[in-house]
Amino acid sequence: PALFVNASGGVNTEKRFLLRELAEQGILIHSGLLINICYSHSERDIDKAIVAFEEPWSMIKQRRLKGLSLDVKSTMLHPAFRRV
Repeated sequence: PALFVNASGGVNTEKRFLLRELAEQGILIHSGLLINICYSHSERDIDKAIVAFEEPWSMIKQRRLKGLSLDVKSTMLHPAFRRV
């Protein structure tokens, strides 16, 4: 899908990887990487989100430093919200 295309027209595997890893942890964010926090989120919710971000960001950084690509699972992600 177009949400995973980078500026040069290639697949943005880092973004795809990040969204997938977060979704597996129960953290759903907008494909534009917008993070919406509101008063209904508890301190625990926010802490869970911060922890969920740490591992994928660390993996992305390590792979970049080593010049390696990310292993992105083959299952496609689909937008959770659609305009009607």
